[in-house]
Amino acid sequence: MAELENRGFSPNAQEREIAEQTIAQASDFDVRLVERADESDLDENLCVSYVAATTGVVQAEIDADQTRKILTNRGLLWRDDEPGVFRPTAAGLLLFGKQPDAVFPQVRIAANAYGGTERGEAIDRDDIREALPRAVERAFQFLKRNMRHTTRIEGFSKVEIDEYPYEALREAVVNAVAHRDYDLAGSCIRIEKFANRIEILSPGLPPEPITLERIEQLNYVACSRNPNLARGLSYFERIEEQGDGIRRIVRVTAEVGLPRPRFLFRDGHFTVVFLGPGDHILELKSQHAHPVFEVADDVLKNLSETQRSIIQLLLAERKARVPDLAARLGLSQQAIRKAFKALKARKLVLQVGKARETAYLLNEKQFE
Repeated sequence: MAELENRGFSPNAQEREIAEQTIAQASDFDVRLVERADESDLDENLCVSYVAATTGVVQAEIDADQTRKILTNRGLLWRDDEPGVFRPTAAGLLLFGKQPDAVFPQVRIAANAYGGTERGEAIDRDDIREALPRAVERAFQFLKRNMRHTTRIEGFSKVEIDEYPYEALREAVVNAVAHRDYDLAGSCIRIEKFANRIEILSPGLPPEPITLERIEQLNYVACSRNPNLARGLSYFERIEEQGDGIRRIVRVTAEVGLPRPRFLFRDGHFTVVFLGPGDHILELKSQHAHPVFEVADDVLKNLSETQRSIIQLLLAERKARVPDLAARLGLSQQAIRKAFKALKARKLVLQVGKARETAYLLNEKQFE
Protein backbone atom coordinates (compact mmCIF):
# COMPACT_ATOMS: atom_id res chain seq x y z
CA MET A 1 0.00 0.00 0.00
CA ALA A 2 2.81 2.40 0.90
CA GLU A 3 4.57 1.59 -2.38
CA LEU A 4 1.45 2.56 -4.34
CA GLU A 5 1.24 5.87 -2.52
CA ASN A 6 4.92 6.53 -3.21
CA ARG A 7 4.13 6.15 -6.91
CA GLY A 8 1.32 8.66 -6.76
CA PHE A 9 -1.66 6.30 -6.37
CA SER A 10 -4.10 7.16 -3.62
CA PRO A 11 -6.59 4.35 -2.86
CA ASN A 12 -9.93 5.30 -1.36
CA ALA A 13 -11.13 4.01 2.01
CA GLN A 14 -12.95 0.98 0.58
CA GLU A 15 -9.99 -0.02 -1.62
CA ARG A 16 -7.67 0.31 1.37
CA GLU A 17 -9.97 -1.84 3.53
CA ILE A 18 -10.23 -4.55 0.85
CA ALA A 19 -6.46 -4.62 0.40
CA GLU A 20 -5.75 -4.78 4.12
CA GLN A 21 -8.29 -7.58 4.68
CA THR A 22 -7.02 -9.59 1.72
CA ILE A 23 -3.40 -9.32 2.85
CA ALA A 24 -4.26 -10.10 6.47
CA GLN A 25 -6.69 -12.95 5.90
CA ALA A 26 -5.63 -14.70 2.70
CA SER A 27 -4.35 -18.19 3.46
CA ASP A 28 -1.09 -19.38 2.00
CA PHE A 29 -2.74 -22.72 1.20
CA ASP A 30 -3.64 -22.14 -2.42
CA VAL A 31 -0.15 -20.87 -3.38
CA ARG A 32 1.71 -23.80 -1.81
CA LEU A 33 4.01 -25.65 -4.17
CA VAL A 34 2.98 -29.27 -4.48
CA GLU A 35 6.04 -31.47 -4.96
CA ARG A 36 4.14 -34.77 -4.94
CA ALA A 37 2.40 -34.12 -8.27
CA ASP A 38 3.23 -33.02 -11.80
CA GLU A 39 1.41 -32.30 -15.05
CA SER A 40 0.48 -35.97 -15.51
CA ASP A 41 -1.71 -35.66 -12.40
CA LEU A 42 -3.80 -32.89 -13.98
CA ASP A 43 -6.83 -33.31 -16.21
CA GLU A 44 -5.83 -31.91 -19.58
CA ASN A 45 -9.43 -31.09 -20.57
CA LEU A 46 -9.97 -28.99 -17.45
CA CYS A 47 -6.66 -27.16 -18.00
CA VAL A 48 -7.50 -26.36 -21.62
CA SER A 49 -11.05 -25.30 -20.71
CA TYR A 50 -9.65 -22.88 -18.16
CA VAL A 51 -7.13 -21.40 -20.62
CA ALA A 52 -9.87 -20.99 -23.22
CA ALA A 53 -12.08 -19.20 -20.69
CA THR A 54 -9.31 -16.82 -19.60
CA THR A 55 -7.96 -16.01 -23.07
CA GLY A 56 -10.94 -16.38 -25.39
CA VAL A 57 -8.89 -18.69 -27.62
CA VAL A 58 -10.69 -21.67 -29.15
CA GLN A 59 -9.75 -24.88 -27.30
CA ALA A 60 -8.55 -26.62 -30.47
CA GLU A 61 -5.93 -23.89 -30.95
CA ILE A 62 -4.43 -24.12 -27.45
CA ASP A 63 -1.15 -26.05 -27.16
CA ALA A 64 0.77 -27.35 -24.15
CA ASP A 65 3.21 -24.43 -24.03
CA GLN A 66 0.40 -21.88 -23.95
CA THR A 67 -1.36 -23.86 -21.23
CA ARG A 68 1.79 -23.97 -19.09
CA LYS A 69 2.38 -20.25 -19.56
CA ILE A 70 -1.15 -19.23 -18.57
CA LEU A 71 -1.33 -21.57 -15.58
CA THR A 72 2.12 -20.48 -14.36
CA ASN A 73 1.30 -16.79 -14.70
CA ARG A 74 -1.87 -17.29 -12.69
CA GLY A 75 -0.23 -19.13 -9.82
CA LEU A 76 -1.62 -22.55 -10.69
CA LEU A 77 1.57 -24.18 -11.98
CA TRP A 78 5.27 -23.77 -11.14
CA ARG A 79 8.52 -24.77 -12.83
CA ASP A 80 10.59 -27.28 -10.90
CA ASP A 81 14.40 -27.13 -10.84
CA GLU A 82 14.34 -30.36 -12.80
CA PRO A 83 14.44 -29.36 -16.49
CA GLY A 84 11.09 -29.43 -18.26
CA VAL A 85 9.14 -30.40 -15.16
CA PHE A 86 6.09 -28.37 -14.12
CA ARG A 87 4.11 -29.04 -10.97
CA PRO A 88 0.81 -27.66 -9.67
CA THR A 89 0.30 -25.36 -6.77
CA ALA A 90 -2.36 -26.38 -4.28
CA ALA A 91 -4.92 -24.25 -6.13
CA GLY A 92 -3.92 -25.82 -9.44
CA LEU A 93 -4.27 -29.34 -8.05
CA LEU A 94 -7.70 -28.59 -6.57
CA LEU A 95 -8.93 -27.06 -9.82
CA PHE A 96 -7.47 -29.54 -12.31
CA GLY A 97 -6.29 -32.62 -10.39
CA LYS A 98 -7.41 -36.08 -11.46
CA GLN A 99 -7.37 -37.15 -7.80
CA PRO A 100 -6.80 -34.04 -5.65
CA ASP A 101 -7.73 -35.92 -2.48
CA ALA A 102 -4.67 -38.16 -2.93
CA VAL A 103 -2.57 -35.19 -1.78
CA PHE A 104 -5.19 -33.26 0.20
CA PRO A 105 -7.72 -35.69 1.78
CA GLN A 106 -9.80 -32.73 2.99
CA VAL A 107 -10.81 -31.95 -0.62
CA ARG A 108 -14.11 -33.77 -0.19
CA ILE A 109 -17.82 -33.05 -0.17
CA ALA A 110 -19.97 -35.41 1.89
CA ALA A 111 -23.55 -35.15 0.62
CA ASN A 112 -26.49 -36.81 2.41
CA ALA A 113 -30.24 -36.63 1.86
CA TYR A 114 -32.64 -37.57 4.66
CA GLY A 115 -36.33 -38.37 4.44
CA GLY A 116 -37.22 -36.49 7.62
CA THR A 117 -36.30 -33.28 9.39
CA GLU A 118 -33.42 -34.78 11.41
CA ARG A 119 -30.37 -36.87 10.62
CA GLY A 120 -31.03 -40.57 10.31
CA GLU A 121 -30.53 -43.22 7.69
CA ALA A 122 -29.73 -41.41 4.45
CA ILE A 123 -32.02 -42.07 1.48
CA ASP A 124 -29.29 -40.85 -0.89
CA ARG A 125 -25.63 -40.02 -0.43
CA ASP A 126 -22.57 -39.10 -2.43
CA ASP A 127 -18.89 -38.90 -1.52
CA ILE A 128 -17.39 -36.32 -3.88
CA ARG A 129 -13.60 -36.15 -4.27
CA GLU A 130 -13.11 -34.74 -7.78
CA ALA A 131 -11.48 -31.56 -9.09
CA LEU A 132 -13.53 -28.65 -7.78
CA PRO A 133 -15.27 -27.62 -11.02
CA ARG A 134 -16.59 -31.16 -11.39
CA ALA A 135 -17.25 -31.48 -7.67
CA VAL A 136 -19.46 -28.38 -7.75
CA GLU A 137 -21.50 -29.81 -10.64
CA ARG A 138 -21.84 -33.20 -8.97
CA ALA A 139 -22.94 -31.62 -5.68
CA PHE A 140 -25.48 -29.49 -7.53
CA GLN A 141 -26.89 -32.54 -9.34
CA PHE A 142 -27.18 -34.32 -5.97
CA LEU A 143 -29.30 -31.46 -4.63
CA LYS A 144 -31.33 -31.25 -7.82
CA ARG A 145 -32.31 -34.93 -7.79
CA ASN A 146 -33.21 -34.84 -4.10
CA MET A 147 -35.50 -31.81 -4.18
CA ARG A 148 -39.14 -31.74 -5.17
CA HIS A 149 -40.24 -30.64 -8.63
CA THR A 150 -43.82 -30.03 -9.70
CA THR A 151 -45.76 -28.15 -12.35
CA ARG A 152 -48.39 -25.42 -12.19
CA ILE A 153 -50.91 -24.40 -14.85
CA GLU A 154 -50.83 -20.74 -15.78
CA GLY A 155 -53.44 -20.01 -18.40
CA PHE A 156 -52.61 -22.40 -21.23
CA SER A 157 -49.04 -23.02 -20.06
CA LYS A 158 -47.51 -25.65 -17.79
CA VAL A 159 -44.58 -24.22 -15.82
CA GLU A 160 -42.08 -26.14 -13.73
CA ILE A 161 -41.67 -25.26 -10.05
CA ASP A 162 -38.59 -26.34 -8.10
CA GLU A 163 -38.39 -26.60 -4.33
CA TYR A 164 -35.24 -24.43 -4.11
CA PRO A 165 -33.62 -21.89 -6.46
CA TYR A 166 -30.83 -23.43 -8.52
CA GLU A 167 -28.74 -20.27 -8.73
CA ALA A 168 -28.69 -19.75 -4.96
CA LEU A 169 -27.80 -23.39 -4.23
CA ARG A 170 -25.00 -23.40 -6.77
CA GLU A 171 -23.66 -20.13 -5.38
CA ALA A 172 -23.62 -21.58 -1.87
CA VAL A 173 -21.71 -24.67 -3.03
CA VAL A 174 -19.18 -22.56 -4.95
CA ASN A 175 -18.67 -20.31 -1.93
CA ALA A 176 -18.14 -23.35 0.28
CA VAL A 177 -15.39 -24.86 -1.90
CA ALA A 178 -13.76 -21.53 -2.76
CA HIS A 179 -13.58 -19.97 0.70
CA ARG A 180 -13.32 -22.87 3.16
CA ASP A 181 -10.28 -23.20 5.39
CA TYR A 182 -8.22 -25.93 3.73
CA ASP A 183 -5.74 -25.90 6.61
CA LEU A 184 -8.37 -27.81 8.59
CA ALA A 185 -7.16 -31.10 7.18
CA GLY A 186 -9.58 -33.26 9.16
CA SER A 187 -12.74 -31.51 7.94
CA CYS A 188 -14.76 -31.71 4.75
CA ILE A 189 -17.63 -29.75 3.26
CA ARG A 190 -21.01 -31.23 4.18
CA ILE A 191 -24.25 -30.94 2.22
CA GLU A 192 -27.37 -32.13 4.03
CA LYS A 193 -30.83 -32.23 2.47
CA PHE A 194 -33.72 -32.61 4.91
CA ALA A 195 -37.46 -32.70 4.26
CA ASN A 196 -37.79 -29.03 5.25
CA ARG A 197 -34.37 -27.48 4.60
CA ILE A 198 -30.93 -27.72 3.03
CA GLU A 199 -27.75 -27.09 5.03
CA ILE A 200 -24.34 -26.44 3.46
CA LEU A 201 -21.46 -26.50 5.97
CA SER A 202 -18.01 -25.16 5.09
CA PRO A 203 -15.02 -25.75 7.44
CA GLY A 204 -13.65 -22.59 9.02
CA LEU A 205 -15.13 -19.24 9.90
CA PRO A 206 -15.17 -16.22 7.60
CA PRO A 207 -11.98 -14.14 7.86
CA GLU A 208 -11.97 -11.15 10.16
CA PRO A 209 -13.40 -8.56 10.35
CA ILE A 210 -16.42 -10.25 8.73
CA THR A 211 -18.86 -11.17 11.49
CA LEU A 212 -22.19 -12.99 11.59
CA GLU A 213 -23.92 -9.68 12.29
CA ARG A 214 -22.37 -8.08 9.20
CA ILE A 215 -23.36 -11.05 7.06
CA GLU A 216 -26.96 -10.95 8.32
CA GLN A 217 -27.10 -7.23 7.51
CA LEU A 218 -25.34 -7.81 4.15
CA ASN A 219 -23.01 -5.06 5.31
CA TYR A 220 -19.54 -6.43 4.73
CA VAL A 221 -16.56 -5.84 2.48
CA ALA A 222 -15.66 -9.10 0.79
CA CYS A 223 -12.25 -10.71 0.99
CA SER A 224 -11.07 -14.17 -0.03
CA ARG A 225 -9.16 -16.71 2.00
CA ASN A 226 -8.11 -18.53 -1.19
CA PRO A 227 -7.86 -15.84 -3.91
CA ASN A 228 -6.24 -17.99 -6.63
CA LEU A 229 -8.79 -20.73 -6.09
CA ALA A 230 -11.71 -18.30 -6.10
CA ARG A 231 -10.47 -16.65 -9.27
CA GLY A 232 -10.05 -20.03 -10.98
CA LEU A 233 -13.56 -21.14 -10.06
CA SER A 234 -15.00 -17.86 -11.32
CA TYR A 235 -14.03 -18.85 -14.87
CA PHE A 236 -15.57 -22.31 -14.65
CA GLU A 237 -18.73 -21.19 -12.87
CA ARG A 238 -19.13 -17.90 -14.74
CA ILE A 239 -19.73 -16.01 -11.51
CA GLU A 240 -18.38 -12.64 -10.56
CA GLU A 241 -15.23 -12.70 -8.48
CA GLN A 242 -16.52 -9.87 -6.28
CA GLY A 243 -17.39 -11.73 -3.10
CA ASP A 244 -21.11 -10.94 -3.50
CA GLY A 245 -22.22 -14.56 -3.26
CA ILE A 246 -24.16 -14.17 -0.02
CA ARG A 247 -26.00 -11.13 -1.35
CA ARG A 248 -26.96 -13.08 -4.49
CA ILE A 249 -28.13 -16.03 -2.38
CA VAL A 250 -30.44 -13.75 -0.38
CA ARG A 251 -31.72 -11.93 -3.46
CA VAL A 252 -32.43 -15.01 -5.59
CA THR A 253 -34.11 -16.85 -2.71
CA ALA A 254 -36.42 -13.90 -2.10
CA GLU A 255 -37.24 -13.65 -5.81
CA VAL A 256 -38.71 -17.17 -5.93
CA GLY A 257 -40.71 -16.59 -2.72
CA LEU A 258 -38.77 -18.58 -0.11
CA PRO A 259 -37.84 -17.37 3.40
CA ARG A 260 -34.52 -15.64 3.81
CA PRO A 261 -31.68 -18.17 4.30
CA ARG A 262 -30.02 -18.37 7.70
CA PHE A 263 -26.28 -17.92 8.19
CA LEU A 264 -24.74 -19.64 11.20
CA PHE A 265 -21.36 -20.35 12.78
CA ARG A 266 -21.70 -23.93 14.03
CA ASP A 267 -18.93 -26.10 15.49
CA GLY A 268 -16.21 -24.37 13.50
CA HIS A 269 -18.22 -24.34 10.26
CA PHE A 270 -19.84 -21.51 8.36
CA THR A 271 -23.31 -22.82 7.60
CA VAL A 272 -25.95 -21.68 5.10
CA VAL A 273 -29.47 -22.96 5.79
CA PHE A 274 -32.08 -22.81 3.03
CA LEU A 275 -35.62 -23.07 4.38
CA GLY A 276 -38.07 -24.99 2.23
CA PRO A 277 -41.62 -24.04 1.17
CA GLY A 278 -43.32 -26.89 3.02
CA ASP A 279 -46.82 -27.43 1.59
CA HIS A 280 -46.65 -24.14 -0.36
CA ILE A 281 -44.37 -25.22 -3.20
CA LEU A 282 -46.99 -24.27 -5.81
CA GLU A 283 -46.86 -20.69 -4.55
CA LEU A 284 -43.21 -20.34 -5.56
CA LYS A 285 -42.19 -18.49 -8.68
CA SER A 286 -40.87 -20.58 -11.55
CA GLN A 287 -37.17 -20.01 -12.17
CA HIS A 288 -37.25 -21.30 -15.74
CA ALA A 289 -37.26 -18.96 -18.70
CA HIS A 290 -39.79 -20.97 -20.69
CA PRO A 291 -42.80 -23.17 -19.82
CA VAL A 292 -42.28 -26.91 -20.10
CA PHE A 293 -45.40 -26.97 -22.28
CA GLU A 294 -47.53 -24.23 -23.84
CA VAL A 295 -50.50 -24.00 -26.19
CA ALA A 296 -49.65 -21.24 -28.65
CA ASP A 297 -51.99 -18.32 -29.31
CA ASP A 298 -52.28 -19.18 -33.01
CA VAL A 299 -53.74 -22.57 -31.99
CA LEU A 300 -56.08 -21.14 -29.37
CA LYS A 301 -57.59 -18.52 -31.65
CA ASN A 302 -59.06 -21.27 -33.86
CA LEU A 303 -60.69 -23.15 -30.98
CA SER A 304 -64.19 -22.74 -29.59
CA GLU A 305 -64.76 -21.79 -25.95
CA THR A 306 -65.65 -25.40 -25.11
CA GLN A 307 -62.53 -26.72 -26.84
CA ARG A 308 -60.38 -24.23 -24.95
CA SER A 309 -61.92 -25.28 -21.64
CA ILE A 310 -61.21 -28.93 -22.44
CA ILE A 311 -57.58 -28.14 -23.33
CA GLN A 312 -57.12 -26.26 -20.07
CA LEU A 313 -58.56 -29.10 -17.98
CA LEU A 314 -56.41 -31.67 -19.77
CA LEU A 315 -53.36 -29.52 -19.04
CA ALA A 316 -54.10 -29.76 -15.34
CA GLU A 317 -55.30 -33.36 -15.12
CA ARG A 318 -53.47 -34.97 -18.06
CA LYS A 319 -56.32 -37.40 -18.85
CA ALA A 320 -60.11 -37.16 -18.58
CA ARG A 321 -63.32 -38.97 -19.54
CA VAL A 322 -66.33 -37.43 -21.27
CA PRO A 323 -68.78 -37.77 -18.30
CA ASP A 324 -66.28 -36.15 -15.93
CA LEU A 325 -65.62 -33.23 -18.27
CA ALA A 326 -69.35 -32.73 -18.87
CA ALA A 327 -69.94 -32.49 -15.12
CA ARG A 328 -66.98 -30.18 -14.57
CA LEU A 329 -67.93 -27.80 -17.39
CA GLY A 330 -71.71 -27.96 -16.91
CA LEU A 331 -72.27 -29.15 -20.48
CA SER A 332 -73.96 -32.15 -22.06
CA GLN A 333 -71.92 -35.21 -22.89
CA GLN A 334 -72.98 -34.74 -26.51
CA ALA A 335 -71.38 -31.27 -26.55
CA ILE A 336 -68.16 -32.67 -25.08
CA ARG A 337 -68.02 -35.48 -27.66
CA LYS A 338 -68.57 -32.97 -30.45
CA ALA A 339 -65.72 -30.84 -29.16
CA PHE A 340 -63.44 -33.87 -28.87
CA LYS A 341 -64.26 -34.90 -32.44
CA ALA A 342 -62.99 -31.55 -33.69
CA LEU A 343 -59.89 -31.69 -31.46
CA LYS A 344 -59.12 -35.24 -32.66
CA ALA A 345 -59.44 -34.13 -36.28
CA ARG A 346 -56.75 -31.53 -35.62
CA LYS A 347 -54.66 -34.16 -33.77
CA LEU A 348 -54.62 -32.03 -30.62
CA VAL A 349 -55.92 -34.84 -28.40
CA LEU A 350 -55.45 -38.59 -28.29
CA GLN A 351 -58.05 -41.20 -27.41
CA VAL A 352 -57.08 -44.06 -25.09
CA GLY A 353 -59.10 -46.97 -23.77
CA LYS A 354 -62.39 -48.37 -25.03
CA ALA A 355 -66.09 -48.23 -24.20
CA ARG A 356 -66.70 -46.88 -20.68
CA GLU A 357 -62.96 -46.62 -20.09
CA THR A 358 -62.47 -44.27 -23.03
CA ALA A 359 -60.46 -41.19 -22.04
CA TYR A 360 -58.66 -38.36 -23.77
CA LEU A 361 -55.29 -36.70 -23.26
CA LEU A 362 -53.37 -33.90 -24.91
CA ASN A 363 -51.19 -34.80 -27.87
CA GLU A 364 -48.32 -32.65 -26.58
CA LYS A 365 -46.08 -33.44 -29.54
CA GLN A 366 -48.61 -31.73 -31.79
CA PHE A 367 -48.04 -28.46 -29.90
CA GLU A 368 -44.26 -28.45 -30.27
